[in-house]
Amino acid sequence: MLDRLIVNVSIKSDCTSTIKVKKGCSIEEVMKELHSIDEVQFGSELHTFSIEFFYLRSKREMWAPMRDIDRKFSRLKLMFKQNSKP
Repeated sequence: MLDRLIVNVSIKSDCTSTIKVKKGCSIEEVMKELHSIDEVQFGSELHTFSIEFFYLRSKREMWAPMRDIDRKFSRLKLMFKQNSKP
């Protein structure tokens, strides 16, 4: 837990800001789209991972231009799987 806090503090410059947020890249927009995916159930490990993953603006900026929701979901599952490895 402490390691996560240290990482979050060290990447402060990549945190969300109301300045320079590209269309489709706000937390609200990305989370709305995420919640539209039936396979992502609120409170699941994937959902929790997604919340932390999309905390970073750079991750949201990669998500938005993918356009196709199936591609987005496939990419998210891949990132979740990679993050879950011991």
